[in-house]
Order: sequence, then C-alpha cells, then structure tokens
Amino acid sequence: MTIMYGDFMALKRYLLDTCTLIWYLENNERTKSIAEDIEYYQGNFALSMESLKELTHLLQYKKMKLDIDFGSLIKLLKKLNIDVIEFDINALKVLFSLPAYKEHPNPIDRHIISTAIAQHRILISGDSMFEKYTDFGLVFMQI
Repeated sequence: MTIMYGDFMALKRYLLDTCTLIWYLENNERTKSIAEDIEYYQGNFALSMESLKELTHLLQYKKMKLDIDFGSLIKLLKKLNIDVIEFDINALKVLFSLPAYKEHPNPIDRHIISTAIAQHRILISGDSMFEKYTDFGLVFMQI
C-alpha cells in the first residue's frame, strides 16, 4: 500500500530510507514536508542500521559528501529520538519471502524494506522501485 503523508502523524511509526535521511541532512526540498514532523513527533521515526552502513559506504568511497561527521550524525539521531533498528531474524524471514526482482537487485534496499515490513513501519523514500513490494506487506510513502 502506498500512502500520502499527513494525517494522524502521532499514531504512525516510520522508517526513513537512506536517501530520505541524506535529503533531510541536506535540507533538500523533497523533505520539507516531513522535516518539521521528524522534529515534532519524536519517537515515531527510525532508521535501519543498513542505512547507516550504506551512508558509510557512500562517504568512504567518495560517492557523496555531507557537511556532518559520523559522531555529529549519531548525536543528531539521538537528539531527534530517531531509533536505529538492527536487521534481525524477523526481518530476515521477511527478506526470504520477498520476490527477487531483476530490475531491483540492491541488497541494502531489500534489507531496509524487510525491516520496515517486520517492524510494521511506514517506509519513507524517494525510490519508486519500493512500490513493487507493497503487495508483500510494505506500507510505502514516496516523497
């Protein structure tokens, strides 16, 4: 199921995709609609450990640059009460049940999707490929 962002924010739990976190840190226009809610509805948002791994990879291999160091990023996540969720056995079970789409072979994305499904969280991302997984339990909000 794909949803629109907005109503009943305090009742929902969200998982931020890596790109959503990056855009938030860069004050990108795409996240303006959720930036205030991340700060106001603290405790409703989480990030997968897989996203932090992906971000580390992107920074170390100079595929992107951010104006924040790792320590400051962790402090910001704590300040905003954004939980970091591990990829666990429940997410692994979900991963095994997902189809392996040839046009979407990204293992990190699939781990993030599995985590969102296993944790019953709405996944916020700019990646339109995530729509493919809504038939398998993913609740997805594209920004």
